Amino acid sequence: MNARLGYQTSGRCGVPFEELKNSYACPWAFDVAVDFLSSVFDSNFLQDSYQTFMPQFGRIPGLSAHLKSNFGPFLLVLEFDAALKTARFIDDSGRAISMAPATWQVGLGYQFDWNPWVETIGQQGTFVALGYSQSRDLAGVTLNTTGGLARIGFVPQNRLIATAGEWILEGGRIALEYSHDWDYSVSKGGTGRRADGFFLSMMYNW
Repeated sequence: MNARLGYQTSGRCGVPFEELKNSYACPWAFDVAVDFLSSVFDSNFLQDSYQTFMPQFGRIPGLSAHLKSNFGPFLLVLEFDAALKTARFIDDSGRAISMAPATWQVGLGYQFDWNPWVETIGQQGTFVALGYSQSRDLAGVTLNTTGGLARIGFVPQNRLIATAGEWILEGGRIALEYSHDWDYSVSKGGTGRRADGFFLSMMYNW
């Protein structure tokens, strides 16, 4: 069961659209919402990873909140997700686990060749974006698989992402992304290592 309470508003500073071509603040828009989830472990990632252990702790309710805001060619996204109770169970290594998963992220985007009629930043022309995220209690647990004991259900503790994209055709986009990840420390169940990734994506919509 999910429930949402939200509010949306927008404006153009009392100025006609044709006079906003060089504005960095208008038109503007806000979209803020808070969601209640009866079980955070019903999400695809957590359910796939932790379904073996879910009978030990049952339903863990959660809360999610987000803010999306546009100011002219800029897009700002803030999001926070967290469990409201602690899940306690024994993983397949015999380790006692207490976890209340939580994540937050902030993203900033900029649209080049922007005009006031652009409906969504990043959906046309050239754009860049920068994002940073952090997680808590998601270092993973040990599962006994057919190949032996394996670490599952983990995400980076910190992640930095930079993206640059270009719509080369009306429905075609090419984007280059760089990410830098920090894993959890060994004392928290991770490797303590860092990783860099470069990704090239091509998409065509019809």
